[in-house]
Amino acid sequence: MKILKTYGFPLLLILSIAGGVLLGAYSPATAQAIRPLGDLFLNLIFMIIVPLVFFTVSSAIATSIDNRRLSRVSWVMFLVFLATSVVAAVTSILFMLLVQPTPGVGIVLNSPPPQEMPSLAAQLVKAFTVADFPELISRRAMLPLIVFSVGVGLATRACREAGAPFGRFLASGAAIFIRLID
Repeated sequence: MKILKTYGFPLLLILSIAGGVLLGAYSPATAQAIRPLGDLFLNLIFMIIVPLVFFTVSSAIATSIDNRRLSRVSWVMFLVFLATSVVAAVTSILFMLLVQPTPGVGIVLNSPPPQEMPSLAAQLVKAFTVADFPELISRRAMLPLIVFSVGVGLATRACREAGAPFGRFLASGAAIFIRLID
């Protein structure tokens, strides 16, 4: 029963995806009729992602007591981010090579006019930051959100006693959003 409690939701999610694929393949009209339920689920997930990431990352850093542990966790988080990015890229490339989603499509592409490539510095600035705060609270700006969250956590930690109430607020927010998805 503990296994079901631990893995029940991911298993249900995988089964739902498989069911949706089968339903779409064998009964497209029914799939279209229940599509709003899937869209609702995805929109709810997208709504929760930004505050969940902000509060959990910020509170984890702000309430961390041991600097060595914080450093270890930061490195592990960086390595996990890097590894999952590489796995996702390799998986996507292999999938495209194996499945060839557009076989036989003979689209003739004209060369676009040459464009100037942005510099590495400009690309890094665009990847890690946003121009305005409202852009930060979008699921499309997750890396800048993580950078901001780390900064908030570190600043809260650096303020020590003055930052303690805000640290408790961050921890409370993290607990609330984790409970919301639990």
